[in-house]
Amino acid sequence: NLPAMVQAIAGKKVYFTRETNYLTVEIVDHDGKRVRYTMFFDLKRARDAGHDLVMTVESAYIKDALPKHLDKIRFRILAGKIARGQRVRSPYHFQKGK
Repeated sequence: NLPAMVQAIAGKKVYFTRETNYLTVEIVDHDGKRVRYTMFFDLKRARDAGHDLVMTVESAYIKDALPKHLDKIRFRILAGKIARGQRVRSPYHFQKGK
């Protein structure tokens, strides 16, 4: 299911974590049950002229529950900012105490 998740990410919201961003998608497993599948990834500007971005999937697995109060951003906005070299600001709740 991972290739399909990556192809569908453009229309999704991604959620900030302390290290990277991650996306949650509900899928149907082999038993026909809907499950929450979480993909952790990193997104960077590409170095070659033929590509805009490089996505590295760091981990992907079924995760029953997510932390509450996750900040999110539309993937298209995130990708556009990174492709243009703009800074993506950390969510406010991770900046507390700094």
